[in-house]
Amino acid sequence: MNAALDENIHFLLDTPNLYADTTAFGLDDPVRATDPDLRFNAFASTVEKLSASSRNILIDKLFIGTDFPCFWKPGERLGLYGYQAECMQKIFGNDFDETRMAENFLSLLPNDFVPIKSKIT
Repeated sequence: MNAALDENIHFLLDTPNLYADTTAFGLDDPVRATDPDLRFNAFASTVEKLSASSRNILIDKLFIGTDFPCFWKPGERLGLYGYQAECMQKIFGNDFDETRMAENFLSLLPNDFVPIKSKIT
């Protein structure tokens, strides 16, 4: 799994105007997965191997996704968005900025959504 993930992350880094959401990078539901930490640990390991400049590029190509996995640990921020933000905070540390990830997503919306963008930002 790590080899494919490494390849996909480098493809993402090397491809202009390609973005990814974070839904596959968090903990999985323990009822559904034999190792709920598998995806999270694989992504964390891949990010750790990146240079600082590649990490910054990656942060600008990610936005929070909330449809899967839909599990969070008790005691952590509730809500799917909050859970994904917690995962990204753990992986990127002080480089993570929720506003920056929200802006990454909003930049993908067509200009017709400007009123929506102004309400969110």
